Amino acid sequence: MNNDAPQQHFSKIKTYIHWSIAVWSIIIIASLLWNIFYTKNQTMAKADVMARLAFEKDLAFRNWVTFHGGVYVPLTEATPSNPYLKVPEKDATLKSGKAVTLMNPAYVMRQYYENIYSKEGVQGHITSLKPLRPENKPDPWEEQSLRSFETGKKESSIIQTLNGTEYVRLIKPLETAKGCLKCHAQQGYKEGDIRGGISVSVPMAPLRSLENNQIVMLAGFHAILWGLGLAGILLFGKRLLRTENERAQAQEALRETNLALARAYQELREEQDMIIQQSKMASIGVLAAGVAHEIKNPLAIMLQGISYLQSTGGNDPMQADVLSRLNTAVLRTDKIVKGLISYCSQNPLTLIKQDILTIIEESLALTEHEFSKKSLQLVKHYAPELPPITVDVSQINQVFVNVLLNGIEAMSTGGTFTIDIRQTVDNAGKKFLEIIFKDTGHGIPVGKIDKIFDPFYTTKPVGSTGLGLAVSRGIIDKHGGTIWAESQNERGTSIIIKLPILEA
Repeated sequence: MNNDAPQQHFSKIKTYIHWSIAVWSIIIIASLLWNIFYTKNQTMAKADVMARLAFEKDLAFRNWVTFHGGVYVPLTEATPSNPYLKVPEKDATLKSGKAVTLMNPAYVMRQYYENIYSKEGVQGHITSLKPLRPENKPDPWEEQSLRSFETGKKESSIIQTLNGTEYVRLIKPLETAKGCLKCHAQQGYKEGDIRGGISVSVPMAPLRSLENNQIVMLAGFHAILWGLGLAGILLFGKRLLRTENERAQAQEALRETNLALARAYQELREEQDMIIQQSKMASIGVLAAGVAHEIKNPLAIMLQGISYLQSTGGNDPMQADVLSRLNTAVLRTDKIVKGLISYCSQNPLTLIKQDILTIIEESLALTEHEFSKKSLQLVKHYAPELPPITVDVSQINQVFVNVLLNGIEAMSTGGTFTIDIRQTVDNAGKKFLEIIFKDTGHGIPVGKIDKIFDPFYTTKPVGSTGLGLAVSRGIIDKHGGTIWAESQNERGTSIIIKLPILEA
């Protein structure tokens, strides 16, 4: 199992959370911007409606005054006689003696704007490119709009700041009515002519205040909505991370369980192999006991007879050759019997604490002649400060000598024999000494390496009993250790022995 997999999952979840927060933030910002845009458009729409309502009200009032040909009002300082009105009976005196003056529509509207509308902040007036009254002269925007009416345009509007105050302005053309000709006929106007325009200016401040309040409310609402969404994403992400953590823990527990099962299975296989091996030893032990009693004594008698015949046979060469062959065959049979007895013997271990290097050197001393005979190079790699080991020195010597001789025999054309000794610790914390015997011989084929510890199996020429490694395995097993082989064809073989270090 890849140990980085859980971290990769956690990283993906965190990336998902970050992207979710980013996308949610973009959605909220986009919604807020759209709502602000919509609110501003609504403000402009409201301003336009207010300007049109003001215009229509002014127009209706003007038309009423025009319909009646003007209105008579008391002549006062606030309402003097209109110097621009050239009509009979412009000024009159009532029977009561009260003086009155005629107000034409333009005069009425001017007073209306100055005294009534000004309190509401709404401004308006009648303007013309040819005004009778100089004060009715258009400003630049009104002049531009009036000229556009001459080309057929029906109205003009704009958002404009006047004297530091923002207004929505609307101007529409003013047609010459019959009642208008009293004053404007002298200018050449006829009924139906466009002689000017009615301009109204509505302050934007109330609408802007309402707009700002709405934007603040929208911002607050979106901030709350963003916070709720963020909390939801974080809670969901936390739940995902917790679920992933639980899944990773479950996977780790499953992995550890699988490892434990694998170890248990391996131990079971080893126990099974040991039982099979012990069963083989028991079966061979019965056979060996019979052989020892039934064959060993006759073999001894045969050897004595052959020895006697050889000493009294004279000079007959044929007889000498036959006796020599018989002697070799009987000796080989005797060797097999002794090997069987050694393999199946249940002699108890005589354990003593000994330095492993002392045992190795004793074994090398016993095989020194064989190394010299084949001119083999011996290489030693001993770890420093190796602890003493508790073993049956005699039996362990037997194992080491057997392994050394097998390695020497495998290097028929010379080579290097290497001995490595080091301390190791298994997964359970148990300490071992690991001894590796490595030769550079012809090696063992892959399909045969598992059989070399079986009784009577040998890769050597005829004459070998095939019991050396089987006996060695039995000895190592009794010590609680393990022995196995690793080999590469034509590149040599390694015999690895692990012996437990018994704590004092």
